[in-house]
Amino acid sequence: MGNAGRKFPAGVWPAAGLQSRRRQVPDQETSIFMQTFFRHWMEENSSIPDAFRTTQLEMRERFLHPYLRTGFVLVE
Repeated sequence: MGNAGRKFPAGVWPAAGLQSRRRQVPDQETSIFMQTFFRHWMEENSSIPDAFRTTQLEMRERFLHPYLRTGFVLVE
């Protein structure tokens, strides 16, 4: 049955094990992070930890300020 139709707390993506930190994350950077993460995970068939790490590295190159790129943690 999966997670279809279930409601989760804001900032939690259970299928991927991602959780936003307890602070506001800018919408544009969140969108870029999630698109990049899911591209690595789903389209490139990376493991979740590898996709997360690769996304972090890409965000670091793109956004110098940590506030714009450190809003997510991987929960395993």
